[in-house]
Amino acid sequence: MSGYAASNSVSAVSDVGDAPALIDAAAEAGANQISGPGLSSSNAEALYRQALVKAVDEARLRAEVLAKAAGRSLGAITAIIEGGAVAPEPLYRTSAQAADSSTPIVPGQQETSATVSVTFSLR
Repeated sequence: MSGYAASNSVSAVSDVGDAPALIDAAAEAGANQISGPGLSSSNAEALYRQALVKAVDEARLRAEVLAKAAGRSLGAITAIIEGGAVAPEPLYRTSAQAADSSTPIVPGQQETSATVSVTFSLR
């Protein structure tokens, strides 16, 4: 054997306000590869459920317009298929900072969306 490669990975979850110090501590401890941070909402699941409700409501409104245009009325839902969510994009550091400054973490906005396919009967 002429050589070897070894790696070790550690992850941490913290509030966004604590992230700069956490990243700085990892660098000071000798980490030579730091990924992230990956920012996510602590209530992502609740936000996604709200998006699902809104998606079904919007599907109903659109279906009512189509049914009316066809001279029919909307009946009951016969099928619902969930399409999935769009994962929020993490924000990354865009410029090098002076060695003595703390790592900047700038929180931004994240959008939660849901896609559904809803089938209604017609009357």
